[in-house]
Amino acid sequence: MPEEEESTLKLPLVEEELVCSLETGSVQCPSSPRLAGRIKSLSRPLTVVPPRHRAEVSEQEAKRDEKLRLEAEQR
Repeated sequence: MPEEEESTLKLPLVEEELVCSLETGSVQCPSSPRLAGRIKSLSRPLTVVPPRHRAEVSEQEAKRDEKLRLEAEQR
């Protein structure tokens, strides 16, 4: 079974409006159809995280990492 290849999409710095659909994870870029097509061709949908939620997630991850580190030290 071939390993899943990690794909990286390098996008130029774009000052374009990206329209994200939270239901489907799809991204449209009205002013640049070519860029929108490249984004659509990504194999998995993008996850859009609102800034407030992002901070909460970072905090939770930091707590989890700390907990895992302490457990590892006790072993």
